[in-house]
Amino acid sequence: MIFIGQNKFLGGRSGEKNSCGLTEQLKNLGFESNRLKTGTSPRVDKRTINYDILEEQTGDNEFDNGFSFDNIKSMFDPLSCYMTYTNDKVHKIINDNIKESYIYSNNIKGPRYCPSIEDKIIRFVSKNSHQIFIEPDGYNSMEVYLNGFSTSLSINTQIKALKLIKGFENIKIIKPGYSVEYDFFNPMGLYHTMETKIVANLFMAGQINGTTGYEEAACQGLMAGINASLKIKDNHEFIIKRNEGYIGVLIDDLITKGTEEPYRMFTSRAEYRLSLRQDNADIRLSKKSYEIGLIPDDKMSKINNKIHDIQQIIHCLKKTKISNENADIIMNYVNKNDVFNNNLSLYDILLRPQLNINIISKFNDILMNIVKCYDKSTIQQVEINVKYEHYLKRENDMINKINYIESFYIKNDFDYNNIKSLSNEAKEKLSKIKPKTLGQASRISGISPADIAILAIKIRN
Repeated sequence: MIFIGQNKFLGGRSGEKNSCGLTEQLKNLGFESNRLKTGTSPRVDKRTINYDILEEQTGDNEFDNGFSFDNIKSMFDPLSCYMTYTNDKVHKIINDNIKESYIYSNNIKGPRYCPSIEDKIIRFVSKNSHQIFIEPDGYNSMEVYLNGFSTSLSINTQIKALKLIKGFENIKIIKPGYSVEYDFFNPMGLYHTMETKIVANLFMAGQINGTTGYEEAACQGLMAGINASLKIKDNHEFIIKRNEGYIGVLIDDLITKGTEEPYRMFTSRAEYRLSLRQDNADIRLSKKSYEIGLIPDDKMSKINNKIHDIQQIIHCLKKTKISNENADIIMNYVNKNDVFNNNLSLYDILLRPQLNINIISKFNDILMNIVKCYDKSTIQQVEINVKYEHYLKRENDMINKINYIESFYIKNDFDYNNIKSLSNEAKEKLSKIKPKTLGQASRISGISPADIAILAIKIRN
């Protein structure tokens, strides 16, 4: 259901019809359903904005890594965004008309992390202004997106409020902001493969599982599609663990803890975020992609060569010593209290936070040749692996300990009610969620360490 002020109408994705009857059919099969809401900002005509008086937000001049590691160069120069702010007059217009806003007045859960402008004004009364990022929709589009002004106020109120914002005095709306209320199904009724526990061979992905955001929906669709394909071929299921990718964190959170509000993926949700970096995604996940036929031989060979190069360069850094004369010169870049011992290796010197490979290479021909012969991505990985070696090792030790309890698999028909020493709450939650491993069981809200210890004994037996 879509809401603009007091007007409401049925709808699906932009320009599409909504689904009627699907919820009732699934509920009749035993699925648990509830309602969530989310909102979006107005799209406005960029020709009606006075950019000359706004703050420009430029993009990066250099792209070390794009969304692909294939060194695909963009055909376009980056477009700038711009920033402006709400003010007291805007807040008064919104306050005076707050009752017409469905997203504010209704009790159905909305997105905590992308609040509407109504929510921000009510919740943060002490704030005299809020940021609005003006984002172009594309090179050939007249539409711009007003990030930070999500709303379900009436069209007239949206226009009145926007015209009081700096740079928006002559603004024209192409599409008004609106609120969407939708059904979702308890994601704890899913396996890690995104297959439902109630109906075999039925996979669910996207907002239907209680998430919000394009990336969250896309990664679920990817995993559901992969596993549906693998199941048809009677192949092993494909699962990304929490320590292997953010997809693993998102899916494990959903199916183990469920959600009562639109779920967004944040780095803070990942306990292994030192290892889960955008710069090493190819090294972490390419082998998995290759094993299920998603990338060709030549691409996997390229990744293997990169891994080999990184190891070889690090080995070279460890065995190559730097002269005392050059060490004295490099001292100018570091803390004056730092003392260099004789016969330090390039590896030891690179550990200093003030130094990087480019600086040190000026004083060592071997390192200079390495910088010239290898691409930026490889050099970057070498530097990260050296500087954060001890922290990464500590995190890896933690991952190995967690993987140990993840190796204890639990049969799907395991009867928790037969374990007398388990608490009633543990029996109820374990029976409902049916965790696949002891590790997943330990992450269920309300399951105590004592419950896990008891369960571990029973599983071993």
